[in-house]
Amino acid sequence: MDWNKTKTIFIIVFLVLDLFLIYQFIEKKNSYKFDLLTETKFEDSLKENGIKADNVPREELSEKYIIAKSKVFKDSDFSALKNQKIINNGSSVYSSLKVPYKINDPGSKEEVEKFVREHIMFGTEYRYWQYNKEGSTINLSQTYKGKTLFMNQNGEIKLFLNKQKQIYAYNQTFLNNIEEFKEKEEVIPAIRAVETLFDKGKLEEKTEIKEAYLGYYTVVPVKTTQVLTPTWHIVLDNKKDFFVNALEGQIFQVTPDEKKME
Repeated sequence: MDWNKTKTIFIIVFLVLDLFLIYQFIEKKNSYKFDLLTETKFEDSLKENGIKADNVPREELSEKYIIAKSKVFKDSDFSALKNQKIINNGSSVYSSLKVPYKINDPGSKEEVEKFVREHIMFGTEYRYWQYNKEGSTINLSQTYKGKTLFMNQNGEIKLFLNKQKQIYAYNQTFLNNIEEFKEKEEVIPAIRAVETLFDKGKLEEKTEIKEAYLGYYTVVPVKTTQVLTPTWHIVLDNKKDFFVNALEGQIFQVTPDEKKME
């Protein structure tokens, strides 16, 4: 064995490896500088248009797609519910309360969620969504690991109010057997989702972004099974809100029947 030749080969290999690592470092550094420059230009554009985005998170995250199935209810599921007349339609439930429940403030998240926790099956897994004063209804959305399943008719509770603002009935659907895809994917930062809205002309001048938080939105709706993607919910102070795919960046279109957005 020629040790000198072997030593020379090792030196060349390590030299090439060092050059590669240096190249990778420079590329990453340049990319970081470019991202900072791009973000700075975008922040300047927001300021020029009087758009406030101080409440938008900037941290890097990774999340997974999830898959879920509609629960088929059994009559035995309702044995613990008292003073309710249950109509089981399989994948949805309609219940009328024998004694209507008084709500002091239909817009109170705490008060409404307390009723749901105490009187509706799986009540702890729903989050207050909106109060429809004209329709006299309150909507709650199902959650998964604390994240809302946005605009999902297969995972929601709708409370019905009478003229005295009493809950007299509700309708419920529920998604179960929720599983996560194996691999996590890098989430588009919330500020990039805001930039998408800005580029598409969705943000009006002198608008404030009240909050931006992650949830899930259905991308593959099937009759009994759904695939949901991590999604940014961008809430504006002019009562508009948007849903932006947190993995691919496109804006989800919500029909007027589901929610009056624009």
